[in-house]
Amino acid sequence: SIDIRDRLGMWRFPDYQVAALERAFKIFKEYQPPPYDGDILLIRARTQTLFPVRVAPDMGWRSIVSGAVTIRDVAGSHETILQEPLVEGVAAVLREQVDRVMSEGTSRSKP
Repeated sequence: SIDIRDRLGMWRFPDYQVAALERAFKIFKEYQPPPYDGDILLIRARTQTLFPVRVAPDMGWRSIVSGAVTIRDVAGSHETILQEPLVEGVAAVLREQVDRVMSEGTSRSKP
């Protein structure tokens, strides 16, 4: 049997975590998300370190989202974007998105 760490190219996982990694990989591989009727904002980490494989720029979201997929990159990696000081980049993107949606809502309600 091939070690899951070889398959993923991720040897930083110690032996005692291999079973959990195999379960997570199986779930990840088999999960089929339902369609989403709307727009999404995809915040991506500039440094992709979790899975060293090529991924589509939209990370597969366009296949299930009927609306727009807005992609914004922020500094950091999967593991660090929600840690100080990099979380500020995520907060700025979210703030900008909320402001945009709120101003669109205000514009629509005016005669």
